[in-house]
Amino acid sequence: MKTVVVTGFGPFGNMRPNPSMDVVKNLGKVGPLSDEVNLITEIMAVEYAEVDKKVHAYWKDYQPNLVIHVGASDRNGIQLEQQSTGDGYFIRDIANKIPSGGKAPDVEKYGTPIVSTINCKRIAVCVAEEMQKKCPSLQVESSNDAGKFLCGFSYYLSLCQDRSKALFVHVPRLDKKDKFQEKLEMEPQRWRNIVAFWIFGLCNNYAYILMLSAAEDIIERSTRGKENGLSNETALYNGTCPTERRLKHCNGRKSTGVILLADVLPAFIIMATAPFFAFRINFGIRQLLVVISQAASLLIVAYSETYAYSILGVVLASLSCGFGESTLVSYSSHFSHSTVVAWASGTGGAGVIGSFIYAALTEPHFAGLSPKNALLCMMIIPFLYATSFWLILEHPDNCVALCSPKKIRSSDGKEEKGDFTEKPQQIYQRKTTVTEKFKIIQSLFKYTIPLVVVYLAEYTINQGLTQLIVFDCSHGFSLTKNSQYRWYQVLYRFGVFISRSSMAIVKLPVFFLYLLPILQIGNAVFFYFEAVYAFLPHIIVAFVIIFIEGLYGGSAYVKTLNHIHQTVEPDVREFSLGASTTADVSGIVVASFLAIYLHNQICNMLEASF
Repeated sequence: MKTVVVTGFGPFGNMRPNPSMDVVKNLGKVGPLSDEVNLITEIMAVEYAEVDKKVHAYWKDYQPNLVIHVGASDRNGIQLEQQSTGDGYFIRDIANKIPSGGKAPDVEKYGTPIVSTINCKRIAVCVAEEMQKKCPSLQVESSNDAGKFLCGFSYYLSLCQDRSKALFVHVPRLDKKDKFQEKLEMEPQRWRNIVAFWIFGLCNNYAYILMLSAAEDIIERSTRGKENGLSNETALYNGTCPTERRLKHCNGRKSTGVILLADVLPAFIIMATAPFFAFRINFGIRQLLVVISQAASLLIVAYSETYAYSILGVVLASLSCGFGESTLVSYSSHFSHSTVVAWASGTGGAGVIGSFIYAALTEPHFAGLSPKNALLCMMIIPFLYATSFWLILEHPDNCVALCSPKKIRSSDGKEEKGDFTEKPQQIYQRKTTVTEKFKIIQSLFKYTIPLVVVYLAEYTINQGLTQLIVFDCSHGFSLTKNSQYRWYQVLYRFGVFISRSSMAIVKLPVFFLYLLPILQIGNAVFFYFEAVYAFLPHIIVAFVIIFIEGLYGGSAYVKTLNHIHQTVEPDVREFSLGASTTADVSGIVVASFLAIYLHNQICNMLEASF
């Protein structure tokens, strides 16, 4: 007599009862089709420790000729699994536990994956032909994805015992909704989250962008003094275009790299340290701090009458931007990767919208407002920021706006695959030691170092060189020196926005991550010689190249984040994304010092030549 053991799983989550349990129980009632078969049916709890113990016991106690594990799946029809893997088990069981290191106990001995020698494809064809007579709508097929939960775990343990006597069968949920209906129900929530993250990107970077766009105005205020500061619109904002192309444009003024340093160094510090402490703070409280500091920064810069207070406002904007990015990029790990693309697009939108609106409002040919009034108009941004987080975003089911982040689960990014329980928002974030955190950061260097180089080059251009690239009236559209600088920022930001928003359409291969730094360094060298020798025939040429510079920078940013989101292990994805946000800021910090040095070096060179 041959012994066949068939196992199913007990209740789990909203599976009450578990479909696999119903199948196995009914099979036990029907009994074997032959008296020569000893059929043994067992139900296992959805718990790693119990499954490990019971599977080994079945093989030892029953000496079976065949072990068939049955589990539930979100896929349509019945799947016969050909193989299973020994690692990647980070979904917690009903006891809130996972295997050590997310690995099956025998993985070091037997390796992974293990392929059954049973021809599942042939069996599936035979069963499908038989079922065609009784239930034509039921699909039966072979599969190579047993899942990364108890289904795959139990199957792997049996394959370790004897790969010629183990089989896994996935059965569908009997109460599962029609796929089209399910998609229709999920679509509004999906789009709300995408819209919310786009607005997050827009609002989070808005104040940061404004400070860089206003850098020339803040520098001008520091050189003219309080009596000729922001209140003197005629002298400061409605001036005339330069009369000569080679006129000296330094005049003892500081480099806009100083503003860049104040706008990015605090963000760099907080983004570098946030992954180590921010998880202790509720996401809602973090977001409240971000919104308050952003509003305060706009008010301080708008009303300040001294250079020092303006710098304080810039620092607050930097802190808001850095903490906001670290918080929300980490939070995106609990949603689909579409939110990362939306976030990146929103940050690009912040650049083009923020810089364009500021340039248009302060441009003498357009609104002609003072920077003070222009900044006060921007106070709607913190309000929009808060509204998006607390009213538009659909937070995870087991989370409210002020919940503990430790209770939030991460999206595994998989759809219609593996165990039916393997849905978004069901992978807990692994607790890691400081040493483990540094190892994770080190593993990201192959993606983040190219991004550092790209941002180092482009911000050296934007805040160190474009300030010195000035065209006269006939070659610069009659724009003032300050206006030329503002429109440089607009064109750069527009390029960033286009490239960050196109990632969902244009899929760049990974090697572009390493090509873009070379191209951006080439741009920096080109603009250095333009700042020194002024050889470009017209400002429109500078506009085009600056736009291309923005395309390079935006592509590098979104490609890096998207690649990390899709390749790192789900249980450390939140930390990885949060840590990766320091890459671009690292490059900008170095660029701020380099911008100051190059500004002073070029100015000294130009002064010596006149």
